[in-house]
Amino acid sequence: MKRKIRNWIVLLGIPLFLLSGRNAYAGPEDFQLTVRNIQQTAPNIIEFDVYLLDTDPLNDFYLSTEQFGILFNSAIYGVGTISATISNTGSGLGPNQLILQSPAIETNAAYTGQTLILLGGNMAYTPLAQCTLISLASPGTLITHFILTSTVNFVSGTAPNFVFTSSGDVSPLYATRISVSDGSTVSNLTVTPGANATVVGNPVLNVAPQQFTVTGGGNYCESAGGLPVGLNGSETGVTYSLYRGGSELVTTVSGTGSAISFGNQTAGTYTVSGTNFGGTTAMAGNAVITMTSLPATPVFSAGAATQCSGSTGQVYTVAEVATATSYNW
Repeated sequence: MKRKIRNWIVLLGIPLFLLSGRNAYAGPEDFQLTVRNIQQTAPNIIEFDVYLLDTDPLNDFYLSTEQFGILFNSAIYGVGTISATISNTGSGLGPNQLILQSPAIETNAAYTGQTLILLGGNMAYTPLAQCTLISLASPGTLITHFILTSTVNFVSGTAPNFVFTSSGDVSPLYATRISVSDGSTVSNLTVTPGANATVVGNPVLNVAPQQFTVTGGGNYCESAGGLPVGLNGSETGVTYSLYRGGSELVTTVSGTGSAISFGNQTAGTYTVSGTNFGGTTAMAGNAVITMTSLPATPVFSAGAATQCSGSTGQVYTVAEVATATSYNW
């Protein structure tokens, strides 16, 4: 358990905590390192962020230096090769902690079925003014953004299974290290995968969209402008296209994770397909829309053209209108 640094006085036998600000100290249980925002941005590219969060509101966390070992599933790139780059856009690190090195990729017999991303940090700094104060607000301070690129498309149905290495790993393994300064001493903290070093999300790669059912259809009156067509569900990351009679329409809708609508459509038979990095899937069923035309204008076929007020006995007739269901005088 980390010791807390507090200043106390006793007034009339009652201890009072002096609110003199947060202390420049952090212990091994007072941070959270995370991989998050994992996204497949192309058939052969996956990106993610690394954040560091201060979890102790009583003590400032001044980052002195850092290095990362991140393992992932070798099966995702199959017979290809994979490379890694980083982007510091939006990073919250100060100039001394900002990572300028390029990550390396390594396969190691010690990590069965896994590939290792190695990213070294800078030299350790002790003065607090030369360190980075880590945020208490979740998800923390953005360290850097990783981009993994494969020479072939990721194997469909695989997942990256990211995991940090431990600070206790020694050669030929590669340790993840987080170093903190209290202004006079730099301490290497304990990084424990699954405890204070975790991963948020694990997307399955290059899987074709799942099948949902087309909704809508029916009959509408010519003056109504059509009826809605949609899907009873959708997936994020999937673009849904609408077809009428086999011809693709301009209308496309991005998946939301819930039912979607293409809006009102006119007469025709409608089908839908969904497309993502894994391919294209035809959605189930179709929507058939028919239109009932407005009745033709009734035409008088008998009767006097003019009548005097109060006259009776004149008969007027009209030819039957095929689509009319009632006539109003």
